Amino acid sequence: MNNPTWEGLLLRSERIRQNKGQKEICIGLCVPSYLCKIEKGQAVATKELLTELFKRLGICYETDELFIKNMHLMIKEYFRKYLYGLDTSQIVHSLVTEEVRLLYSSLRIDYLLIKGLAGDNTVIPLLKEIAFGFSKEQEAFYYLLVGMYTEEREKKLSFYGKASEIMHYSYFMLMQGYAYLENSNYTGIHSLEGHLIPTALEEGNIYTMAEYYLLKGTAYGSLDMDEMMLIYYKRAIRMCENTGWAHIKDNAYYNIGAVYLCQNRFAEAKEYLNKVENETFLLLHKKALLAIRSGDFLNGKEYLKQMKCHLLDEEEGKLKHLIYQEAVMELEEDFVLNPEYELLLDKLIVELKKHMHFGFLYSFKDVIISTYIAHRKYKKALEFQNEISANVMNR
Repeated sequence: MNNPTWEGLLLRSERIRQNKGQKEICIGLCVPSYLCKIEKGQAVATKELLTELFKRLGICYETDELFIKNMHLMIKEYFRKYLYGLDTSQIVHSLVTEEVRLLYSSLRIDYLLIKGLAGDNTVIPLLKEIAFGFSKEQEAFYYLLVGMYTEEREKKLSFYGKASEIMHYSYFMLMQGYAYLENSNYTGIHSLEGHLIPTALEEGNIYTMAEYYLLKGTAYGSLDMDEMMLIYYKRAIRMCENTGWAHIKDNAYYNIGAVYLCQNRFAEAKEYLNKVENETFLLLHKKALLAIRSGDFLNGKEYLKQMKCHLLDEEEGKLKHLIYQEAVMELEEDFVLNPEYELLLDKLIVELKKHMHFGFLYSFKDVIISTYIAHRKYKKALEFQNEISANVMNR
């Protein structure tokens, strides 16, 4: 088994980053095959050879022990805060100011992982090239990182699953749960509880417990099981009191309001939607529909106007645009009879299936079926109803 040195990994990583071949770097110093062995930990280069190889790549490698120690402690604290849902922005800022020294040190892999987790997905190809030198924890965070930037739902679930298998952290299990949600696999979400909650308790990780209860509440809410939904959402909300995790409470209130809206329980929907602090496109959408369906067209138009502001950068046919158009058409009298509305719903169904979990499609089920029936598309209505029922039974 290879045991790559950080110097070898640094050589390979920087060489690839500069898009240079092995022969170009080692000509006159050693043969390419020997450089390959150095990079992979199959050979140990002399100090003199390493110095010359680093020189050709412009590397001024970092050997200050105090600097390495201090940065290592900061990096360790970053990963702890990340896993516990705590603010990492200050640590990221401090690390970025030392980027050059970190990149040319034994902490290069950890720093690249942090850059990726902070939003820079360009580090992924570079990390892939030196994956053979990862520790177990680095490997787990790498799969987490790849999963974050993977659009294909099944692959995302696979990457998060690998991260969870390698390191049994409750946060990795949580991300696996969110991938189950994207795949509309509610059974998978439920199956995590027996592992995630005990692990979170052992870690003392209240954040992942609260997020998991939010996730499970969403699973029940997606199927109109409002009693079970409330149990888990209220757990999540209680656990977030006096914390900085306002998004958990907002998501819970929004989802409860959205479910009540679908059930035409307008007063309750309004109560919960008004508790949401962060104004988003989807919140405005639910408030617009609530106003329109309860006969308050003036406020409905105002919410639609605010929704439109979120669409300035959206291209024609995108999901948000279709959701907006559907709400606008609900302003019309007897909108379900409009042939254009039926065509719009057909497009919306395709996009919802492509980009959202089953709960979003389920929230439109009544208006979709009513529209098909209004247009005497009875077979189409029955097929859609059967599809919805089959999905509910399988979850």
